[in-house]
Amino acid sequence: ELRREFVGHIPQRLAAIEQCWINCSMDADPAPALRELLRLAHSLRGSAKTFGQFELGDAAGRLENALSPWAELGRLPDPAARTILDERIAALHMPIQEVRVEEGIGLFPGHAVGVNPGSLDVPLLYLLEDDPDQARVLVAQLEFFGFRVEAFASVETLLGAVADKRPDACILDIIIDDHQDAGIELAARLHQADAGMPIMFLSVRDDIEARLGAVRAGGLAYLAKPVDAGRLVEAVDQVLGRIETAPCRVLIVDDDESLARYYRSLLMDGDLMAEYVTDPFKVLECITDFSPDLVLMDVYMPRCSGIELALIIRQHGAFAGVPIVFLSVEGDPDIQFKALSQGGDDFMTKPVDPAALLRAVRIRAQRTRMTGTLFVRDSLTGLLNHGRIRELLQNEVARARRGNGILAVALIDLDHLRSINDRYGYATGDRVIRSLARLLLERLRGNDSAGRYGGQQILVMLPGCDRWAAHRLLQDIRSQFAQLTHTGLSSDQSFMASFSMGLAVFPPAIHPDELIAKAHSELQSAKIRERRSAELTP
Repeated sequence: ELRREFVGHIPQRLAAIEQCWINCSMDADPAPALRELLRLAHSLRGSAKTFGQFELGDAAGRLENALSPWAELGRLPDPAARTILDERIAALHMPIQEVRVEEGIGLFPGHAVGVNPGSLDVPLLYLLEDDPDQARVLVAQLEFFGFRVEAFASVETLLGAVADKRPDACILDIIIDDHQDAGIELAARLHQADAGMPIMFLSVRDDIEARLGAVRAGGLAYLAKPVDAGRLVEAVDQVLGRIETAPCRVLIVDDDESLARYYRSLLMDGDLMAEYVTDPFKVLECITDFSPDLVLMDVYMPRCSGIELALIIRQHGAFAGVPIVFLSVEGDPDIQFKALSQGGDDFMTKPVDPAALLRAVRIRAQRTRMTGTLFVRDSLTGLLNHGRIRELLQNEVARARRGNGILAVALIDLDHLRSINDRYGYATGDRVIRSLARLLLERLRGNDSAGRYGGQQILVMLPGCDRWAAHRLLQDIRSQFAQLTHTGLSSDQSFMASFSMGLAVFPPAIHPDELIAKAHSELQSAKIRERRSAELTP
């Protein structure tokens, strides 16, 4: 559809080039018209080849090459050069190549359609661990987070269990009965019988040889002992595909709308989220609203070049870390290096193979998201950290103000955490905090955000929610959390926990600090009511 639309607009683009060429001769100062003509030729060169009109793209490239030195000088060409330019503009009028739709366009190797990321049943895990105390702790931690776990102390008993019933994944200690590579050898045997068996490794060994052996044995995760429960559960979730991560987000900046729409269509076909903007002066606003993992940008644009725009983005504190990939027909290595030195992260030359573009964008965006997670996520809960949730709150308030929207903000605080720590230990208290964080991540809506604000306090943002809707949603989560059974260091220690919350809504509160102050005031009142209730309970 986009290709046909591009072909339909070719006559208008050629007419614009011809009119601009006429303006060069008529204007007292031909420099602006020459620069605009160069931009039009440059844009046609890139977009024509992208949409399969290779001959037209080559003709536009020949026009651009002949025009470039005169545009740089800012004066009219001499008669001989003018004749050449006349011929090259006339050469743009050629038979349009047939537009056809290739079978299977948009489908790329490895792109699975309609795959269910995880079973709704409780996953079954087999654990190989010959230390009974370690096995007991690991089983308790995993079961606490909703897994079924069977522990085995020997290789042969686990193999027998696998023969009877296939687990969803195996977690193997590498050292069993003083055999330094028992788990790795077992993984090889498991994969001989079932090549698709997900396998994870645990070990006191943290040397490169052990890790290399685990990788070669097909291990999907490797955790060094002592194992943190939160990291273990997250690793199991990742291996089983239970964490349904949002697609990476790409913002396309190109003054050629047809080309921008083409790239958006291509990226969205590859399971990425993509938006485009054709006006460079609207890019900062779009980055604020869209929060891209990567910016894909043309170099040559009117009023503001891609290199200048990259510098603007880099100088904006909130966007300094967003990777920028330039996409242009520019083949001059000096200009490419200049683009990279002025804030770009990569440079791809048009026309680019669709599959190659998709792979390059996906890999860089995913790597950026993974790296960024280390800086914006709280290590204990996996929620956003204090700095990031504050930054998002400012963005959400600004967005609600621009769109006359509403926003609910809640502060959540665990009740009696000090008593839990004193009675069951700080490790147990940490598990309670993590369980609340996990429940919030599962129950909140896709556009909601939650971050650890300080201590055990969690800040939750609910865009588009009024006070009533926000209270109902959080009360449901509060009720569900109150029904969870938590365990102490020993299996016979069990208890339940609860949390209090305070709410604030934009409007009437209009500033992020005012929202937090009102939510904190309500939270303190709720905590006082909770303490009085606990004192009255026999």
